[in-house]
Order: sequence, then structure tokens, then C-alpha cells
Amino acid sequence: MQPVVTTFGKWALRMGVAAALLAGASILPANHAAAAFAYSVRTHQNLVYGQSAHGSALTANVESPVGDAKQAPVVIVVHGGGWNSGDKKDEVPYAEAMTSEGFVTVNVNYTLSSAEAPGYPDQIQEIQQAITWTIAHARQYGGDPNQIVLVGFSAGAYLSAMAALRDSNLPGHPIKAVVTLSAPFDFPVVQAMLRQRVAMCGYSPSCPQDKQDPPQDTLAAFATMYDFLGCPTGNCSSQLLRAASPVTHVTTSAPPFLIFNSSDELIPSSQATDMADALKAAGVPEQVVIVPGSQHGEAYLPEVDGTILNYLDQRVGLPPSSLPASGTQPGSSGAMTALIICCAVLIAASLSVVLLAVRRRTARHSNGDTAPMAGR
Repeated sequence: MQPVVTTFGKWALRMGVAAALLAGASILPANHAAAAFAYSVRTHQNLVYGQSAHGSALTANVESPVGDAKQAPVVIVVHGGGWNSGDKKDEVPYAEAMTSEGFVTVNVNYTLSSAEAPGYPDQIQEIQQAITWTIAHARQYGGDPNQIVLVGFSAGAYLSAMAALRDSNLPGHPIKAVVTLSAPFDFPVVQAMLRQRVAMCGYSPSCPQDKQDPPQDTLAAFATMYDFLGCPTGNCSSQLLRAASPVTHVTTSAPPFLIFNSSDELIPSSQATDMADALKAAGVPEQVVIVPGSQHGEAYLPEVDGTILNYLDQRVGLPPSSLPASGTQPGSSGAMTALIICCAVLIAASLSVVLLAVRRRTARHSNGDTAPMAGR
């Protein structure tokens, strides 16, 4: 009988451990379940959302969460690149990540600028077309046309801010928030800083004033600003610089802003704080986050993506990404937990009784209690 007891004991131990692990897993915190049940993503590529001033088609990729019957908030993503480079494909990982959280994302392209073809004000108008298209088509892709957020990086952050400020009087105020990373908000101040730099270091690509590590070609970056504005030699009028600055378009009807900037990057952190001051003066909700270091735009996104999600939860409500795409209903996890725990307890109790009985029988055999029934 000893081999039987040994085998049975090992089996009972394994079953008990498995039951305990199963019961323990069922009572993990909800955030563990959320990571396992992120939404799947359905992609709709190169949808035409408008037309450029030159007649070319403007396109966007729309990412929709799979398995959510409710209308989700919509995030319009605007790429950076100094107004003259970049593409919506650069933002595919971010768009997909936001959609896996349950948002519908509209990841847009816009016409890139050059010295021969300025981007101002056409690029702003194109992002406004993207907003209008999103309002008209959001429901088709599972989105809520009344819950729109813009997220932009660098030049894309500038375009997001300008488009949202100019579209702030849309019926129903569908733009609920603007999130910017390293946006220039006040061009006259930026130009003054450029002139100060030239006075200190001439047109050298490096300058002791530059704090970036590794150094960035600051003059080249400002040259793209001049190309964007249509004054490539840097002779922009003060009227143009002010008209093109988001800080001058702040009104009481502006949407809330979440503004990010690094402390020692290409765009001075004062651009972020000055914009926040203008919003606050107009009574518009604003929040500023200055990230330590010299990273620019999307480079510090991993450090702030949690802050962005928390902010969007306040503004539009995060979709319930803790639910699996297959449609598990709220409250079912609690019932499942209770059922698993009960089963685990019953299994453990049954195994204990059976194991005790086998041990007693084995003990009798070991003590010589093997007399036949007839002799008792």
C-alpha cells in the first residue's frame, strides 16, 4: 500500500496547489485583468478626410476597438516633424496603443511645408477638416462625435492647438481636450530667442546657450518655422507672428489643455507656462507638466502616457478596457471568484478526508493487523 499512498499524496498535493492558484488568480486586482483584456484593434487605412488647397486628397487611418458596443471617445492624433516632414505612419504605435485602451483614433496626415510652399495657414485648415470629418463619421467607426480629443507632438501639437482654438465654437463644443507635447505657442517670443542666440553665437550650429544633450540644430529648427510661415529669410512681420501664435487665439470658449514640455529642450518651457497663463486668465481649465531633461515631443511620451490617460479619464471618461472583447459583463468576475473559491475549498476538504482514511488503513497494515475476518 505504501506506493499507493505516495502516489495519491503527490496527486492530492498537486490538486491542492492548482486549486489554490486558481482561487488566488481569481481575486487579483482589477488592473491585472485590464492588462490581459485590452481591446483588439481594427484598422481602416487611408480614408480621405478632406482636400488640400492644391486639390490633393488628405488621408487618415482610423483605428477602432473591437468588441465594444458603446460609442467610444475619439482621439485625433497629429504627427510632428517641423511642419516639413513626418507622416501618420510614425504615430501608428501610439494610435494602436490608445485604441487598445478603448478609444477610436483618427491618425491624420497633412500637407508638408517647404520654402516654396508655406504650411501656414493651410495645415491648420486641414486639421480643421479632420475635425469636421471626424464629427460627421465618428459613429461609423464606433466613436462618439461629441467626445473628441486632439493629441499632437511638436509641430503637430502646434497644429492641434491652433485648429482646436479656431474650432472652439463648434455646435455642442465636441472638442473636450487638447494634449500638446513640446508645442510652440508664441512665435514673437521664439523669434526673439532666436535673435539672441544669433547675437551670441552667430550662425554656428552649436552654441553654449544650447542645453540639449545631444545638441540639436536649433537654427535649422527655426528655419523650418520661417518656411512654415512663408518668410524663409526670417523677415516675418510682427503681425504675422502674432496671428500665427496660439496664445493670441485663446478665448473663454477654448477647450481645456494639457500641456507638456521638457525643462531644457528645443522649445523653451516658458512657452508652455505662458500658454497656461493665457488659458487661466480666460477661465479655461489648463494643466502644465514640465518633464525634467532635454527630450523633445514624442521622445518623452513613455514618461507621461499615464498622465495623459488619467487626464482623459477626467475629461471624457476612459473606456472600460478591463472588459474582454468577447463581452464579459460587469459583475460576472465576482460570481466567478466565489464559485472558484467554493470549489477549491470542497476539493481540499474531500482530499483531506480521503487521504486520512488511506493513511489509517496503511497504519493498520504496518502494525500487523492483517488477520482474516473469520478469526475476529
